[in-house]
Amino acid sequence: MNEQSEYPVSFVRTLLRLQQSVKAGVLGLGIASLVLLPTVGLQNKGVGKLSAAVAGLACSLVGFRLAQDDSTLSAIGEDLGIIDRKQQIFWYNGLLSKKQSLTLENIKPIDDDLISDVVGYWQAEDKHLLIVGGTGAGKSTFVQAFASVLGTSWHYKIYDNDCTVDDWLYLRSLPSCSLFESYSSIGEQMQADLDALEDLTQERKQAGNRWQPNLYLSVAEEMPALVDEIDITRDWMSKQAKRGRRVKRFITVVAQNDTVKNLGLEGDSSLRDSCFVRVYLESECNR
Repeated sequence: MNEQSEYPVSFVRTLLRLQQSVKAGVLGLGIASLVLLPTVGLQNKGVGKLSAAVAGLACSLVGFRLAQDDSTLSAIGEDLGIIDRKQQIFWYNGLLSKKQSLTLENIKPIDDDLISDVVGYWQAEDKHLLIVGGTGAGKSTFVQAFASVLGTSWHYKIYDNDCTVDDWLYLRSLPSCSLFESYSSIGEQMQADLDALEDLTQERKQAGNRWQPNLYLSVAEEMPALVDEIDITRDWMSKQAKRGRRVKRFITVVAQNDTVKNLGLEGDSSLRDSCFVRVYLESECNR
């Protein structure tokens, strides 16, 4: 198999839908069997009792067969997951070694000034992510490669008003990813993010060291456009930058340059400098 090939998003979604349908069938037939079989003993001898017994047994047999199909689908999903993981690693390594030139600002020299594990460095820094690069530099491709290394234990949100059906294919294939494609829906979700930030902060205070939050990464594509079109963006950017890390709500901001005006942080450049790991991408045509 060519490691660079990708499974169509429609195939992955169809597999997930089939597995969900089978699980629902198993549950429904199990309930039907539990209802029908005990009633057999309450029926008088005759056609009614025989019909209830046959129906109960049929539900049990069909449910057993569906349970076997569910196991088969789960095994297929696991196998595809293993293969897909290999593809993701290949894609990520290819991105770093061939397609892009990556630099991180204010890094500590490691192995002759080489950062070999960008994701690991970002996690160790425990900061947000700022992706900077011109048109065609591969910003969204980098974000998806980055997410493929983080894995499916993370929840993802994508805020992109101008995306097409061909964009964000890897992230779209994940059940834990939500895509928002209009300024109105993005604005609503940003408000939901701020509300969640308040709730999570209170939960963290009450639970202390026992608190185990879900991991979230929200991707704001073409941040300058969001700043211009959505009033809440500046507030979202500032509060997420200041408080999001403590409750494991990280943001990835994508822009063509890193000026504080474009990022919605005018008058507060310290947030950009202290709360973000910056990755600069250079397209081949600009070298």
